[in-house]
Amino acid sequence: MKMSFLKIASVVLLSCQLFTGNQVLAQGMMQKQKMTLEDRVKMQTAIMQKSLNLSSEQTTKIEAINMKYAQKIEDFRKANNGQPTPEQMAELTKMDKEKNMEMQKVLTEEQYKKQLENEEKRRAQLRERMQRPRPQGAPGTMPPPPPPPPAPNN
Repeated sequence: MKMSFLKIASVVLLSCQLFTGNQVLAQGMMQKQKMTLEDRVKMQTAIMQKSLNLSSEQTTKIEAINMKYAQKIEDFRKANNGQPTPEQMAELTKMDKEKNMEMQKVLTEEQYKKQLENEEKRRAQLRERMQRPRPQGAPGTMPPPPPPPPAPNN
């Protein structure tokens, strides 16, 4: 049970990462918080175009697929605030599989294989980043606890 939960969590986190922009490949670009959905999709498509050597026709189709699923993920995230339930994670996994099936129709066998390899590399990078301790005060970390009150002077 726990292993399948971790696998699902990895897929969900990868999906979220793909749709919010890949920080590792996009260093030096605009901060992802300031990027619109369209900007993130364009950046994701540009990364794929470069790494997979997509034709202009493939790039147009892949961008449409990326936009379709980015919008679905965005709507899903807005509707499901908080920690996703296993059912919600399964829904995200289903969306990811649907997206991959659509991409497989556009990409050559070699390109699709490389895309799957690229996704696995991003998953590994994400897992590594998640396991690293964050410095205090980093985004997403809890502030340090307040100091204890001073001892009363009697």
